[in-house]
Amino acid sequence: MATKAEVRRLMRQELAGLSAGERQRKSERVAQSVLGLPEVTRARVVMAFLSLPDEVDTQPLIDDLWEQGKAVAVPHTDLEGGNLLAVRLDQAAALRPAALGVLEPQVQEPVPLAVVEVVILPGQAFDREGHRLGRGKGFYDRFLQQKGCAALRVAVAFSRQVLGELPHGPNDARLDVLVTEEEVLRFG
Repeated sequence: MATKAEVRRLMRQELAGLSAGERQRKSERVAQSVLGLPEVTRARVVMAFLSLPDEVDTQPLIDDLWEQGKAVAVPHTDLEGGNLLAVRLDQAAALRPAALGVLEPQVQEPVPLAVVEVVILPGQAFDREGHRLGRGKGFYDRFLQQKGCAALRVAVAFSRQVLGELPHGPNDARLDVLVTEEEVLRFG
């Protein structure tokens, strides 16, 4: 089995092969599938992420969540503490580049973990057993394993990011659902 570093390198190459048009079309299909999940339909508060250029574009999804009247939270990365915090994202929020190149709201209004019903996650690679490989810092793994985090864990990805098997360890949080432009996988 490949190491996590080897898988990350392979995924960077794979994702570089997607054109902007392909990325947008596939991202829109992913968004529609996520919006069709019953848990998302029922949710009042959804935590999503603001995409980096090589990730599924979540802006159409976030726009649709707002249109449905849902509250949207996004991660704020606390580099000193090594943690992610959920903060409110309003439609008129001014964004700024933050840790690791991710955008986040300039005004940080915390959202209690207990009210977040669905967390939409990024990742570098995924497998068909519900494992997720992130960028290597463990922020989401620690966030999802906090006491009081009962949110449905939904990862979004391009189908080329789904592998047969991934290296994983005991501290890697598993997914409940993986959504690509081609399929929706649920894990027990």
